[in-house]
Amino acid sequence: MPLETLRTVAGLAPPLRTLFLTTLLFRTGTMAYPFLTPHLLGGGGLDAAGAGLVVTAFGVGALAADLAAGRLLGRLHPYTLMRGGFLLGAAAVAVVPLLHGLPALAAGVLVWGFAYEIVTPAAYAATIAGSPPEQRKVAFSCHRLAINLGLSAGPLVGALLYALDPYSVFWANALCVLAAAAFLHLRRAHRPGAGPYADTGSGGGGGPGNEAAPRGTLRPTAAERTRFWTVFGLSLPIQLAYALPSVFTGAYVIVGLGLPGYWAGVVFTVNAVGIVLFEVPLNIRMARVGHLATLLTGYALAGAGFLLMALADTGPELVLATLVWTAGEIVVFPGLLDYVSRVSGPAADRTMGLYASGVNLAFITAPQLALHLSAPGHPGAPWTAAGAAVCRLPAAARRPHPPVHLAQGGTVHKRDLTPFIGVEYTGLTHTELTRPEVIADVVDSLHRRDLVVVRGIDLTPRQQIGLAARIGRPVPFLLADWRHPDFAEILVSSNERKAGRPIGIERVGHFWHQDSSFDADPSAYTVLHGVHVPEGHGDTVFASAADVYDRLPEDWRDLLWDRIGLHTLTKQQRIAPEHVGLSIAEVRALVARQYPAVEHPVVRRDPHTGRRFLYGARAYMDRVIGLDANQNEEFFDLVDTLLADPDRTYTHRWTPHDLLLWKTATTYHVATDLPPGVTRTVHRVSVAAA
Repeated sequence: MPLETLRTVAGLAPPLRTLFLTTLLFRTGTMAYPFLTPHLLGGGGLDAAGAGLVVTAFGVGALAADLAAGRLLGRLHPYTLMRGGFLLGAAAVAVVPLLHGLPALAAGVLVWGFAYEIVTPAAYAATIAGSPPEQRKVAFSCHRLAINLGLSAGPLVGALLYALDPYSVFWANALCVLAAAAFLHLRRAHRPGAGPYADTGSGGGGGPGNEAAPRGTLRPTAAERTRFWTVFGLSLPIQLAYALPSVFTGAYVIVGLGLPGYWAGVVFTVNAVGIVLFEVPLNIRMARVGHLATLLTGYALAGAGFLLMALADTGPELVLATLVWTAGEIVVFPGLLDYVSRVSGPAADRTMGLYASGVNLAFITAPQLALHLSAPGHPGAPWTAAGAAVCRLPAAARRPHPPVHLAQGGTVHKRDLTPFIGVEYTGLTHTELTRPEVIADVVDSLHRRDLVVVRGIDLTPRQQIGLAARIGRPVPFLLADWRHPDFAEILVSSNERKAGRPIGIERVGHFWHQDSSFDADPSAYTVLHGVHVPEGHGDTVFASAADVYDRLPEDWRDLLWDRIGLHTLTKQQRIAPEHVGLSIAEVRALVARQYPAVEHPVVRRDPHTGRRFLYGARAYMDRVIGLDANQNEEFFDLVDTLLADPDRTYTHRWTPHDLLLWKTATTYHVATDLPPGVTRTVHRVSVAAA
């Protein structure tokens, strides 16, 4: 396990390795804070009440930093903000031992608290920027490892220095923080982009070493705010529970259980060793585990561990309980950080300060709650309350999507189709779908999950166009010959015939593709309605382009970074009457003139989720510019293999009048063949972004 952890840290991308070492230096410098109260009562000349107020000022400053972090990160690169925090913190730590009197000390410590805490959300933002989503759990676990290693060494060194000279601990702390600032400055070439969403698919910049400035404060959507605050609220019980060990263990072991004090030290040692040895390896193995499963596992272990703490009577029983809640900590905190970074959308790095404020609120609140709950005869009551509160959350998390309540009464039910893509709605009529609260929920699901399925909704062509207009601007399809006779916005895809003539284009999209990538400005959405669909035949299979990118081998992600793909219709152009008598080369040249090849970035970012996704597949893509013929063939084979995995796709089995909406760029799909004699007609509307 230790060797695996070392290999993982050594193998981090340069920006994350820089962040790890900077964090280790900075947290090792946490020498003075544990001895702040003794200093205030001694050299500071304060009484107990005054010392308590000054220590509270540190917490107030830290909370202010968390609340200000979002705006600051909207204007400053995370590394710039970290260096500013280091310099301000070093100055504050150096000045505090020179201050006397309550007002001066409170002001100095408040600044110290602000400077110390502002580093946390900035480091979270740098972690998000420097790691792809599928590696973020491991990235956060490595960051936590640096914190825990530093916090293990810093107070120990501080104790030795304090015994020699109480003032020296402050000077050593300041020097250590300055060393972190200097190291970060020297390694500024190895910094992540300004934010995880600095590039949104333009094709330029955004690479691992990108030093572009932040784009300004990103405002999350209403749905993103709702998701973040929901997760924030659900995280508070776990934050409170894990604040208990540091503030309550000593009193519980010595006073509550009457055990020797060294058992409290054993509890802290078991926890620290467990985190250092097992957090990174375990999160490597859980990197592909879904958010729900990760959080359910972590919360269950935490709840069980704290309930066991309440039941413990002996030292060995305390150790067993500590092992259980330490396992929960190892799972739940990297998982929560990863989940918060994803549900918050493109403003994720800005919201991490708000998440960090929950940690501070927990540490401020936990001592009061513990004192209030503990009573003679019931020393384990705080552990019981923490365990019970945490255990209730997995049960709540197992509930399906809450129904959408209509303003005029009634409900609509929805569910996730797969862990990777798709949301399904049932029980909707056209009238209900046009209501603001319903269409807003559908659009939010579309943006988050790429594909929306509305089962069995009967629509006229005009109603389909009207619904498409709710998410963007319907545009006539590029292939004019197959437009609906009355509605230019509708492409008719059909193998039916009337009066011996086809009513639509046959066999569209029987290959993996992203809609209209051969167009210089592809439509943003597709809205497809099953006008006449046979049940049991003609399935459509969907895959997430973000999931495909996440599964690319690391060497391919590096190779494709900042590459441009050349997209063309020539591979799929059908033979038309005007092509009769021409050679294949002449046909290709004619099609190339009619539909010139266009360029798109191979790796893009989804502006709604912030995730990177792969843009391109064999059917509509000629090549990746800059790769040779063999490399391009390997690329297409790799994409075909990833798309062929049935465990990562959703197969839509059509039922009459199903309505499907998807984001064209982030959604791969393929139509399957119909057996002879089976007919099908679907109406497609292409929708440009509003």
